[in-house]
Amino acid sequence: MTKAFDSLRILIVDDDPTQRMLMTAHLNAIGITKCLEAADGKEALALLSSSQDVDLIVTDNKMPIMDGPDFIRTLRSLRAYSHIKVVMASDNLSDRPNKQPAENILRDFLTEHNVLPIPKDRLSRAVLREILEELLGD
Repeated sequence: MTKAFDSLRILIVDDDPTQRMLMTAHLNAIGITKCLEAADGKEALALLSSSQDVDLIVTDNKMPIMDGPDFIRTLRSLRAYSHIKVVMASDNLSDRPNKQPAENILRDFLTEHNVLPIPKDRLSRAVLREILEELLGD
């Protein structure tokens, strides 16, 4: 049984306030109103440590202070947060058949850390709903 969307808490981690606003709008449109925001991985970890329980984290890749991979690596190393589902929405990911080596390295890292990668330009309300139903349906 899928957890009701209106009870989900989502943490959006992105240094671009416009991207955070857009993501929040997409989530609100599918019934998720409990959205927390952080401008980088360090801020996200601080939110989590202040007993902010979340069901899903949507993070960017490139951010100042603590980028997406460093945030994910730290998150996965902390037992209290290692269970949280993570999606990386990034401009550095594509559906191109001939990916650049750096993109392949990023995708390998995300697979190793159980993170779902998705190109930002493909992130829509319908895709978010599908991701949430799949990831949180257990």
